[in-house]
Amino acid sequence: GCSGLTSVTIPSSVTSIGDSAFSGCIGLTSVTIPSSVTSIGSGAFYGCSGLTSVTIPSSVTSIGGYAFYDCSGLTSVTIPSSMTSIGEAAFWGCSGLTSVTIPSSVTSIGDSAFSGCIGLTSVTIPSSVTSIGSGAFYGCSGLTEITAEGVTAPLLGEYAFSGVNSTIPVYIPCGRMLSYMSRWSYFSNFVEGAGYSFDATSSNPAMGYVVVLTQPTCTAPQAVVNAVAIPGYRFDHWSNGSTANPYSFNLSQNTSLVAYFAEAVRDTVFIHDTTFVDNYIHDTTIVNNYIHDTTFVDNYIHDTTIVNNYVHDTTFIDVFIHDTTVLTEWIYDTTYVDLWHYDTIVVQQELTYYNISVLSENNARGLVAGNGRFPDGTEIEIAAIPIEGSQFLQWDDGNSDNPRTVTVSSDLTFVATFDAATQSVIDVEAVKHTVNVSGLQIIVNNAAGNQIRIFDEIGRCLSTTNSLEQVRVFNMPASGVYMVQVGSYPAQKVVVVR
Repeated sequence: GCSGLTSVTIPSSVTSIGDSAFSGCIGLTSVTIPSSVTSIGSGAFYGCSGLTSVTIPSSVTSIGGYAFYDCSGLTSVTIPSSMTSIGEAAFWGCSGLTSVTIPSSVTSIGDSAFSGCIGLTSVTIPSSVTSIGSGAFYGCSGLTEITAEGVTAPLLGEYAFSGVNSTIPVYIPCGRMLSYMSRWSYFSNFVEGAGYSFDATSSNPAMGYVVVLTQPTCTAPQAVVNAVAIPGYRFDHWSNGSTANPYSFNLSQNTSLVAYFAEAVRDTVFIHDTTFVDNYIHDTTIVNNYIHDTTFVDNYIHDTTIVNNYVHDTTFIDVFIHDTTVLTEWIYDTTYVDLWHYDTIVVQQELTYYNISVLSENNARGLVAGNGRFPDGTEIEIAAIPIEGSQFLQWDDGNSDNPRTVTVSSDLTFVATFDAATQSVIDVEAVKHTVNVSGLQIIVNNAAGNQIRIFDEIGRCLSTTNSLEQVRVFNMPASGVYMVQVGSYPAQKVVVVR
């Protein structure tokens, strides 16, 4: 009852603070408890409403009931790791208390221990706690979240959390939902932990980035990541030494994975350059503003690209590469033989060009590929691509081949007709690939060995790729609706949003 007392220093010769020792000392704002003290009696600081913080030394092994009862000015309390229990009503009515650290040595929280602590916004119950007394957190209406670390939910006394919003998130260990639902039925919003923490990043975002294809969870710990190199660079290895890409593994500990990239191998020696690197042929040449690009795929190369109305066609036959490029209406011919470069320029007659128009009777049912301007006598491929739910019927001249090879001899027009699909359940189940969207990226899984075409909303072919990789990622230029065809399956409609 010493209401005028504002501070007190307890000497190191004192080993215990008796029951009600400072009870009613409402003017007391600070107190230093020495490390010699091993016990604090019941009601020792009962009603000391002026106290703002208390640090209990690690020498204290017991705190009596009501020890800090109605200390409404307390904003923080540190309970030492030497404590095994928090006594009855120890912090009852400490309405100013905003944080409290309960050490992992505590096994029980007494009745009404934190009752009426309306300032508490969060509390962590360590895994050592096996029981929480009646009304322990009664009326703690300010709580917005609870973290319970025990793999077995602590037993709750009657009204332990009454007055607390029952829909706040209660964070619990992975796989412990049944234990908490049965013992803590007062709450309705349990959130299981994600198990081990996981993140995957790029060592240099200017060279490439990482896409997490499968995010691990506590019940499904498998992670699948894909390192995507920016043009001019290549993926080299992961921080754990693996060179697999995409990379799939199961988490067994907290993991931070880093993808490392390196400069792509390039060798430009001639005007037209073909380079043999690690059993792959990489050939990128810009000649007079025209792009010539060759890729080695499964021992066969066939690449036809229309750039500014000029045709570039590459074919791999036996062990020779024969590459013909139409450049400013003249043919340049290059042959690669026995690991040596031969550059031969053959000027032939000027070429006559014809327009090939490939149209869809109904763009809502199907798209087409093969439009362009081609030299006389060229063999080209045209294709009709049905959209999911539709099927190709035939071309307007009655031919039903798809894809179809035609020889250019004049200006020609082909119209593809489509109808509703009659695809069986077996046909649908045969589809192994999946198409997903993440931001401005279209991701095709199980793509290896398939040709992938991407069309815009009005049917223009934006990309044609023969995929070596199981996972292919396409960066789209803008938000919108796109059609993706994998192999000979119908095109799927996807929506890309920035």
